[in-house]
Parts: sequence; C-alpha cells; structure tokens
Amino acid sequence: MRGTIWLVQDRCDGSLTQVVRGTVAVRDTVRNKTVLVSDGSSYLAKSPLTIAAQKAALVAKRGLRYDGKLFKTKKAFDLYLRGNGYSWAEFARRYPVLAKALAKRR
Repeated sequence: MRGTIWLVQDRCDGSLTQVVRGTVAVRDTVRNKTVLVSDGSSYLAKSPLTIAAQKAALVAKRGLRYDGKLFKTKKAFDLYLRGNGYSWAEFARRYPVLAKALAKRR
C-alpha cells in the first residue's frame, strides 16, 4: 500500500471510501463482499437495513412503516428500496415475517 492515498468518511447512510491514488480493498459487510476501488473512484458501503419492530398482523392490515413513510404494497416498498441501493431480497432475508405480510397486501 505504499504510495496509496485514500479517504474514508463515516456517514449516516454508510462509509464512503474515496481513492486518490492507488487501489484499496473495501470490505462491505452488508453485501458480504470485498470491492476493489481504484484511483479517482469511490465506493459507499451502505449501512445495514434496519426496520423498527412491527407486528406482522399490523403490517398485513395497514402496511409497513419505514423511514417515516407508510408502504401499503410490496411494489411501493420495493421501488423505495431500489432507489436507496437495497433490494426486496435483502429485506425478505432479514425480515421474512414482515416481507410475507407486506407481500400479501394488494
């Protein structure tokens, strides 16, 4: 790593690594992979997706509350997740009961 220059910034949405010169290996623990970042590039290792405690019955009845918003369908929440760098599959793996309840809503 001699001669390599990089910057790391911890933010609310994750850790941003910017490489000025050289190549840096960044471990993304959320995605469980290592990313090589070359000079002039950056990589944001996103914070884990966390959902406040909610009962599946309430999600099935009213929808999923996340980030101050109420998502009434899987499609609406999936679009929101994709826009923020996450996926429905990640959510369903981490919160299978809530995912099943929201997926049943029409």
